[in-house]
Formats: sequence, C-alpha cells, structure tokens
Amino acid sequence: MKSATSIKICFFQHFYKTILWFCLLSTTILSAQEPFVRKISFLEGLPTQVIYDCYVAKSGLLYLGTDKGLISFDGVRFKEYPFNENLGLAVNSIQEDDNGNIWCKNFANQLFYLDDSVLILEPTSKKILEEEANNLVDYKLIDNQLWLLTEKKFFLLRKGKNPKIIYQFKLNDSDRTFTALNYNSVLQKLYVASLTEMLVIDKEGKTTSYLTEKGQKEIEVFNGKTFYNIKGNTNGIWDVTNQKFNTDLLAKNTYFIKMSATADDFWLCTSDGIYSLNTTSKSVENGFLRGKRITDVVADKEGSFWVSTLDEGLYFIPYKNLQKLNVKLETQKTQLNFTSIIRDKNNHTLVGSSNGKIIEFDQNNQQIFVYDSKKDREVEHLYLYEDKIISSVGVFDQRKKTFLVDDYFGKNIAEDDSGNFMMASYNSAGLFPKNFIGKPIIPNQLSPKEITKFGNNTFEMYVFRNKRSRSVYYCQQNKIYYIGFSDGLFAYEQNQKITEIKTKENKPIVASRMLPDGNGSIWIASSQQGLLKITKTKVDNHFSIQNGLSSNHCKRIGIDQNGVWVLTDNGIDFLPKNSDKPKNISLNLGLKGISVNDMFLDETSLWLATNEAVIFTDKSLFQTKIVPDFKLLPLKANQELVQNVNLIQHNQNNIEFAFETIHYKSLGNYYYEFRIKEIDTTWNSQSSANTKVNFLALQPGNYTFEARVKSGDVYSPIQTIPFNILKPFWKSLWFLVLMVVCLLLLIYFIFRYAILRIKQKQEIKEKLALSQLTALRSQMNPHFMYNVLNAVQGLIYSNQKTKASDYLGTFSDLMRKTLDISDKKEITIQEEMEAIELYVSLEKARFEKDDFQYTIQKPEEEDLNEFVIPSLIIQPFVENAIKHGLMHKHGLKKLEIVIRKENENYWLFEITDNGIGRKKSEQINQKIKKYDSFATKAISNRIELINKMSNLPVTIEIIDIENKQDFLGTKVILKIPVKKR
Repeated sequence: MKSATSIKICFFQHFYKTILWFCLLSTTILSAQEPFVRKISFLEGLPTQVIYDCYVAKSGLLYLGTDKGLISFDGVRFKEYPFNENLGLAVNSIQEDDNGNIWCKNFANQLFYLDDSVLILEPTSKKILEEEANNLVDYKLIDNQLWLLTEKKFFLLRKGKNPKIIYQFKLNDSDRTFTALNYNSVLQKLYVASLTEMLVIDKEGKTTSYLTEKGQKEIEVFNGKTFYNIKGNTNGIWDVTNQKFNTDLLAKNTYFIKMSATADDFWLCTSDGIYSLNTTSKSVENGFLRGKRITDVVADKEGSFWVSTLDEGLYFIPYKNLQKLNVKLETQKTQLNFTSIIRDKNNHTLVGSSNGKIIEFDQNNQQIFVYDSKKDREVEHLYLYEDKIISSVGVFDQRKKTFLVDDYFGKNIAEDDSGNFMMASYNSAGLFPKNFIGKPIIPNQLSPKEITKFGNNTFEMYVFRNKRSRSVYYCQQNKIYYIGFSDGLFAYEQNQKITEIKTKENKPIVASRMLPDGNGSIWIASSQQGLLKITKTKVDNHFSIQNGLSSNHCKRIGIDQNGVWVLTDNGIDFLPKNSDKPKNISLNLGLKGISVNDMFLDETSLWLATNEAVIFTDKSLFQTKIVPDFKLLPLKANQELVQNVNLIQHNQNNIEFAFETIHYKSLGNYYYEFRIKEIDTTWNSQSSANTKVNFLALQPGNYTFEARVKSGDVYSPIQTIPFNILKPFWKSLWFLVLMVVCLLLLIYFIFRYAILRIKQKQEIKEKLALSQLTALRSQMNPHFMYNVLNAVQGLIYSNQKTKASDYLGTFSDLMRKTLDISDKKEITIQEEMEAIELYVSLEKARFEKDDFQYTIQKPEEEDLNEFVIPSLIIQPFVENAIKHGLMHKHGLKKLEIVIRKENENYWLFEITDNGIGRKKSEQINQKIKKYDSFATKAISNRIELINKMSNLPVTIEIIDIENKQDFLGTKVILKIPVKKR
C-alpha cells in the first residue's frame, strides 16, 4: 500500500506532466496559426536586404534604416536619401521631431536630419562628439529639444543655447557606461540606462536612480509602462521594478535584438523570429517568422505591420487576424502551391497541393495527416462523400487514412440522384457509380450510349460527350444535368433534350464552377463572361466588368446568407444579397501578386488556397475600408514650381501635376483618376506606378484640376488645384482696347495722309502744269519771237525771199509742234528731238554763216517713238547752251546733243557746247541785265516736281569743261527713266 507522500508525489508528477503536455499542446496549436506574412524584397524594389530600424512618420510614410542609408516606402516606391556629408552609410534609430523632420544616426557617430530630401549632418552634435572623442550611444527628440547620450555623458541641446551636461560618469569607471535612452510621454519621465543602473529624470528635472541587472540594455515604452531588456549572455526582459519576464518559450541560443512597441502590441525581436510580449503575465507568447533575425516591428496608419530583418529584407503583415495554416511536409523541394480547399462534417480542413498531397487539419487548425498520392501532380479539386475524399489524384478513405482508388478523377465532381458521380475531365464529361463498382445507372432522360471502362479500374463510365470540360452540376429539383464544356454550357434535360445555354447577347458560356443558391437558381462562375445566374436554361442576371465585376475571368464561387462570393483573377468579389453591384473586397488584404486558386466559406470565415499559403480570416474583415492617403504636390509649369497658380504666364503652359499616395494594404493595386474640370467630362485613369500627369500647350484661361485615388470601389477625397494661365498681353482687354484706339488713330492719320497726298499730288500736278507752261513760254517768249521775226525781216530786206520763206516755215512748224505738245505731260523722245531740231535750226540762222554747228546723235538700234519722257524737258538745256554759252563766243560755235541708253532703267541725254562757260555767262548777264529765258531755278523746280511723281528720279549733272587757263564749254548730263508709251 502506497503512503500518502508517495501518492502526493505521484499525483504532482502526473499533474506537472499534464500541465507540461497542455502547454506543449497549446504551443503546438498556437504555432499552427500565424499571421499571414508577405516578404518584400528586391523584386519589389527594396535596395537592400539589411535593415536595422523601421519608423512610421506622422505623414504615414514608412522609413527604413539600412546599410545603404535612409530609405522610405509608400507602398509602391522605395526612395533613397543622399547625405550632405558622412563617414558611413548604415543608419538606425529613426525619429521625428515636432515639426515633422526625420532624424537618424549612423554607425560612425554622426547624427542627421532630413531637409529637402537630403540628410544634413547636425553641427552641434558633430562638434560635441569630435571634442569628446566618444561614441554616440543614443539620442531622443522631446519638445523640439535634442537629448544626446554618449558612453560617459548625457547632454541637452537647445536651439540658440550652449549644450548642457545633464549627467556624466567618470572616464575610468568601466561599469558606469550609458547604453540606452527613452522617454515615457505618459509619465513625462526620461529613462537613461547604464550597464548597472537606471536614471530617471522627471519633468521638473529631478534625477533618481536605482540598480538593475547588469548588461547592455535597451529601453522601450508600451502602454505608459517602461521596460528594458538585456541582450547577450543574460538575455532577459524586465519592467522598471526589475520584475523579469518568463522567456522559457525561447530556445536557449536565441539572441535578443530589440523590443518594439506598437499601439496595441508589444513585440520581442530576436535572432529566431518575433514574439508577442504579454505585460500582464510577464511572458513571451506566439512566436513566428522562426529562423529570421528580426530587428524591428512597426505598425502603419492602416493597421498593417512591417517587420525588418538583418539579412532577409522586409516583411509585411496586412492584418494580425489574417492568418495562415502552418503546413509541415517532410519533403518540400519547392514552394508549395495550394490548389484546392474544403471542409468536412467534423470541421476538419482539407487542402490540396501542387505536389499531389492532401493535408488535413483538425478543428484547431493543427495539421494531423497528409494523404500522399505519390504523384507530383496538382490536386485540381476536392470532393467529400461519406468517408471518402475524391480528388483529381485519386480517392482516399478518410477514416482509415488509406488510398482507395488510384486514378485521375477530373477537374470537378458532382452527384446525381441516380447513384452516380458526374465528372468533368480534360477530354470528356461522364457518369460513374458512387460505389466505384460496375456500371453507372443511366436515367431514362439521357440518351443511351456506349459505356466505357474508367481508366484501369473495374467500374465503367457513361460519357455525355468526348469534349474537354471544366465543371458539372446536377439539379435535383429540375432533373437537369449541367456540364460546362470548353465550347459552352449545356443542359441535359428531360426527354433526352440537350440545350446550350448562352448569354442574352447569344455568347457561349464556359463555366468554371456552378453552385445553387437554395432558391431554385444556379450561379455560374465563367471563364470569359463573368458571373451569371440562371433558372433552368434561362439567364436571369449577368454581372461583368461593365457593371462592377473586377474581371470577367471567374474561377470559383461561394454562396452564404449574405450574398455571392466570386473568385476572379483580380481577387475576390462580393455581390451582396438583392444587390446589382458586385465589389472587389480583397484589395485591402495585401494579396497583390498572389494567385488565389480556391476558396471555402463557413458561417464566419473565408478560407483561401493560394500559391503562397492557406489563408483564413473572419468575414467581417472584408467590411473594412481603407481610404488611400492621397495628396497633390505643388503644380509645375515648364518643369518649374509655380509660386502663384493664378499668375501662370501664357508661355508657361506645359503643366505638370504630381501625386503622392500612401496605401500599403493594396501594395500599389490602385489607380489615379484625374481630369481638368473645364476640359474633361469623364475621369482619366492611370496606374499607381505613374505618379505624374502632363498637359501640354494649354490655352490661356481658368482651370480646375481634380484628382483622386480609386482602390476597388473605394475613392479617396477629391483633391483640387485651381490655376489660371494668363492671356498674352496682346490678347488682354486693355491691349485690345489700346489696339482699337491705335487702329482708329491709324485710320484717321492714314485718311489725313491720303488727303494730304492727294492735295500734294494735285499741287504737284498743278506745278507741273505750270512748269510745263513755263517751258512752253520759254519756247514762245517774245524775245525769241522778235528774234525770229527780225531774222525773217532781215532776209526779206536782203532780198532772200526764199530763205525767209523757209525760215518762216520752220518757225511755223516749231510753233505748231509746241502747241501740239503743250497739253501733254509726256511725249516721245522722237517728238522732243524734232522740236529741239526745229528750235536749233531757227537759232542757227541768227549766227554768221557757218559760224554755228550742231549735231544730234540718236541710237540707231532703238525706236525713239516707243519711249516717252516729260514734255519739253530737254529744250531748256539746249536753249541755255545756245543763249548763255555760244551766243557770246567768238569763232566757231559747236553744239552736240547725244542720246543713248545708259542701262535698262535710264536714258542718257548729253548737251555739250564749246561756249564761254557758266561763270563768264553770269558775269555778262549781270552787266547787261539780260532777261533769262528759262531760269535754272525753274528747271530744277520742274524736275523736283517730276521726281515726286515718279519711282525713279530724273537727275541733272552740269560739268564745266575747262583747262588750266580757260573755260572750254559746258556739258549737261540729263538722266531720265526709261518708260515705254
């Protein structure tokens, strides 16, 4: 008989074993469920895999301290920030001051702040650290004051003041070395840790201290409480009262890296994953990401978590309650692709994989068995019947955990009410017996066909059609077999009737899956036409991308009391009951780039089989709407920032708008929509990868640019930038008014000028007429007439009647010709020369016999009757040559008139005499005061008047012919423009 002591010992032994077993079981259950984690690496643009620190700024932007410097991430793009000067790239300890400036320190004892996207070395801390020749241990920004911690001194740096030493240790005291600094904003206390003690500074500046566990400490504040951990050999966590956490869950060789506090969670980052810290029970719980060296955990504004690692990049946790099953297989050469999922009557979950295995999980989501088909082939579907698991890789006995039938069972299975299974296969669709024995039972409604052997098995199959098929369904209510072939959806009805079901647009339907809703209708997920609802063989409703479906390529379908769930190649859509508008509900799950292959619904949860994990979550999570944090950046015109959007110049009309969005849940699966309100009636759209939009050569005017972000059916608030492109000054009202006034003035002055010109032309005409009369008068002046008549009289007296008659006839011809041309402005050169020749011949008679000689040379090659010149323009110069040059000359008198063309534009008339010259002639005329028949001034006036009416001027050149002793005559060169009659 056992003693009471032995019984107690035995009881406690069993009790502790039970407790230990319970703990182990609890740990196993907990380890079976982990948050769904996504890896962010260089494939998404992460510049490095080494991350020391994370920080989420007030703006929502995620900052990373890495071995390549400071990097930010907005959910789509990573951005690296350069240094103005530095001794090392690697940074950590990212913080933010009250003004929103980002700070960080590097491993070379330098402190930086971010200014205009450049890391600027903080000058005061630089000076202190150079003078102290000491390491920068930590720093803290509190109320825009900088607290700086070195190994031996604690400083306060205030703007405009000298640095203040708050506390310091002796240089030779090796145990008294500072290791960490943090601030408890709830208690308004500053905690400073050394190797052996903790200093506490309250808001009044009072400093207290107490002893702690010895070691290299880090301090963290969570929910208003302060904690510290020691990393290294000691590896422990304590609160400020030195109460230690239970860390037995961790492996002995696990190294503590950091404690990280988020709003609702307290995390321990270790060399072997991340763990939750329970501050109530003072214990470590729920580890995951085992084997990863975790450096930090932060939560963003959308409720997602970001986990940094020392050598494996960044991990993203969209939601804590978006969990995954922990799958463990003995041989796993490649990443598993989970292809199908179903739940049995015992609430066990069965998951098919891409390597021919079916993994079974119990109601606590703990893996309990693996059905191995021994085929490296995808499990395309799962179907449960009694205790059997029917799949594309074979049939398993779930109760006995054995392989029943080794064969290919197609892509989809359904049951009829005649004891058969329907099967859709890659080359046909048919019926086979449920008991896998003998022949199927063929109902009378189907046409009789030959029954063929099912693979290598003893049972046989009835083939509807030898055509590739994807899905099957049997409606017991209407006794209709529905088969989704690759070329359309067919209904095998009563009386052997076969009907193809098409859309209302008469397009074929390729059904991926079919499911009844319990109300007599069947919902169809099609691979090309979206989602359809049919009754018997009629399409009642059709949902596609035109009315809100995210894609027309639908793969799976699920129905619950709330509505219809559709799995498309763009995620998960949900059609609420009695609604005509489906919406994509998976954009905020962080599933971008993940292929969801199958889904399963229970009363509260949605389960997804994906190419990365088996994911499950409460359906209420899909009701969460995350609105993207979107803003417009300042407007640019011609690539330059605009200071005043209302004063954009007309030549600065190449306008650029830039977008800035922070939206982590979708991982960039959103679109920018934008328009200029005055130009566009609809919204333009572009992907999140393109953050700029340009409008080229906008016309002057007032505009309003509107932009928003669209994520599924969620829109961000519309952001607007009104702007005004000024008109060029020549299009402005004042300029137009000025131009109108100037135009009117110009018209007025042109009118006045025209009138003046007309008057001037009239005056010129009158003066020309007068000058012409003057020329005529010179021909007919009394002196000339008296001289001619005297000469005639003299001839008569000398009884030279014949000569007198000739002379008088010549005079008569001259008078007649003069009168003929007196009313003409222009005459031919020939007429002018004839008049001159008559005049010269009359003048010759006044001189002694053979005392006067004259010659007129005309161009033989030109017809002078074809060209005109101003009338009587040559005669005055001939008259001057005779009366003023030759009249007073003794001896032989010569007059030579030469006519020739100088060029195509001018006639050249040369009148040359060998008279006494102009100077002697003037002296003689002054003495005798002889009447000047045609004054030089009159000649000049007439030519000046002629030139005003002509494009080419008439020019006169008078040349005195002389030698050193005396004047030998005069030459007049008259140039007259060529003009044809």
